[in-house]
Amino acid sequence: MLKVVGIQAYPVVVNATNNDAVHPNWPSTYHFNHCIAAVEVDASVESPAVIEDEDLGRILFVDATSSLTPIGELPFAEQGGLTVIGKRGLDRLVRLPQAPPEANSTKREIKAELLPNGGIIGFISDRYHGSKANSERGMRLRNDEKEYKAIFEKWIGAGNSSSAVKLHKVEDKAATDRSFEIDLEFAIPSYAKSMRGQLLIFKPAILSRREGHPYRKKSRSLPIRIKPSLLEEEAMIYIPIGFEVDDMKESIEIETEFASYSATLEQVEDKLMYRRSLKFNDMIVPAEDYAEVQGFYRSIIEADQTPVVLARSKS
Repeated sequence: MLKVVGIQAYPVVVNATNNDAVHPNWPSTYHFNHCIAAVEVDASVESPAVIEDEDLGRILFVDATSSLTPIGELPFAEQGGLTVIGKRGLDRLVRLPQAPPEANSTKREIKAELLPNGGIIGFISDRYHGSKANSERGMRLRNDEKEYKAIFEKWIGAGNSSSAVKLHKVEDKAATDRSFEIDLEFAIPSYAKSMRGQLLIFKPAILSRREGHPYRKKSRSLPIRIKPSLLEEEAMIYIPIGFEVDDMKESIEIETEFASYSATLEQVEDKLMYRRSLKFNDMIVPAEDYAEVQGFYRSIIEADQTPVVLARSKS
């Protein structure tokens, strides 16, 4: 069909379920289970699904069968895999592009106000890209409006049945910049623990990780595939009138070969600025290093629990 409108394209056979299945020294036909397209494009097309190849030129890979993946991206299971492209004279395997963590990102802004009674109210703005946008897109399609809202209530409330969430915007930008955007308002009673009205103890990491801890089993015999992703969060939390910071940890850094975490906290006048980053690199971690992966997850969960203590002002 593309040829009819003057666009050169080629069929591409891939493995759609395991991008490590095709071995370069033995590319058996049994290792391929899906067909996508390679489309010739010019320099004006910029996307994570584009490669420059000495024989093919500038190529955009398109999987038109994936209902959650917009044109300009590839499903994660296909990324980085070896393929056979149906172009006459091309007698070698071609590797599909692998999107970096920055292309699979969540960018979050939070503006919140902590109340003297320990409650917290605020706004959250999430911008998802790449595989993160595809996941959110799929979640929205699988749930009606009420069910979708309940997901956020459970996540943000973290077990507090009195919490409230109001979705202001849910926008799928698959046809433009391929992002998925959510704006919401929230209120959580008793978010901070009040100590006789003199102290307020709370976590500046208002939102927990939605995925939880994926590696709780004691042992593992298979390698761990780490998917590339990036979370960048900035939260501005107003301190209630009559309180001041009594204790807080200004920075936390956790670094491994496969992932990194950082959190910083600073007071700017009557508010706290909390910045958090979590980055996973595209890696296969050997099973013998499973304890290191478990340790990293335990460390970031512990870091997210690090509290701030506010004391009532003496003046």
